[in-house]
Amino acid sequence: MPIASLRLGAVTRLGFLGRVALIESWLPRRLHSLLEVGCSWGYLVASLGQGVRLRVGLDVNRQDVQNGAARYGGSAEFLCGAAETLPFKSEIFDAVIMSEVLEHTSDEANAIAEAARVLKRGGVAIVTVPHRGPMELTDLTNWKYRLPRVHRALYGWKHRGDYSRFVPVTRYHRHYTVSGLVKLLQPHFEVTHMRRSGFVFFALADYAVLLRGPRMAGLLVKIAALDYGVGYGCLSYNLAVRLERRA
Repeated sequence: MPIASLRLGAVTRLGFLGRVALIESWLPRRLHSLLEVGCSWGYLVASLGQGVRLRVGLDVNRQDVQNGAARYGGSAEFLCGAAETLPFKSEIFDAVIMSEVLEHTSDEANAIAEAARVLKRGGVAIVTVPHRGPMELTDLTNWKYRLPRVHRALYGWKHRGDYSRFVPVTRYHRHYTVSGLVKLLQPHFEVTHMRRSGFVFFALADYAVLLRGPRMAGLLVKIAALDYGVGYGCLSYNLAVRLERRA
């Protein structure tokens, strides 16, 4: 189970906290079909795998799916659906991406089984999740869950009283140990690469959303992108794995 090595330049090349470049480096060179489960508004699936004939983004949030289609409809197809019941035939994708998604699913085992089902034999899946370690205490999502009134008040301050897009956090944001994640994946996948990375600055980047000043928030996110490229072992906030579907 080798640890993937990345240069900081490669990690920050494409932007979003270094995650995009890591995922791109793990995709197969010959890639004809790509599915991103939990695509949000589509920035990741639209930027990866140049020349891919079938590129699909799926999310349970209908508004995000509509936004993705409006922004990137020329580059990818967008569908509304759940990770636990993927609306696709079996063995049709060369690669499946689940980035910061598994921890939100209602049934982890089902979501993993569905990702394996729609992958071709020998296909690649890339999964990124929060790592369970000391930095779990800095998880902003879980503070929103623990302190819902504070979350709502800070949201109102940030958006100057506009609650039209406010979404309360009703589920704990799961974090994973290496052994726990591998145990979940092993029935369907072989782990080929694994990386734990990101520490203080990556965890703090979530708090940039509380800043009204775009310059300070932007600086914090750029620093976090560098931080994502550094491995901190058991102290890391992030855990990423590259998988191949078992025959």
